[in-house]
Amino acid sequence: MYTTGEITMSRCSIKYLVYSLGSCDETADHLYTLYETKSLTDKKVYEYFCEEYDHLGKMINNFIKSVENTHKTDRQVSNIK
Repeated sequence: MYTTGEITMSRCSIKYLVYSLGSCDETADHLYTLYETKSLTDKKVYEYFCEEYDHLGKMINNFIKSVENTHKTDRQVSNIK
């Protein structure tokens, strides 16, 4: 059975993970803006960071799914007991 603290912690964890995913997307958008406005002119640097932020976003997204699935699985197991 979950205690109130465990449920709150899980929700908070997911909340801040979603914030981090949003920040990652926002940074990628700023990178795009810098390149389009010619403030960043090195195409290799731009492409490198685009790939890195894309990869980071996928990693954060997969981690969010993992935390959610673990939370659901733990909850189902505790309901069986």
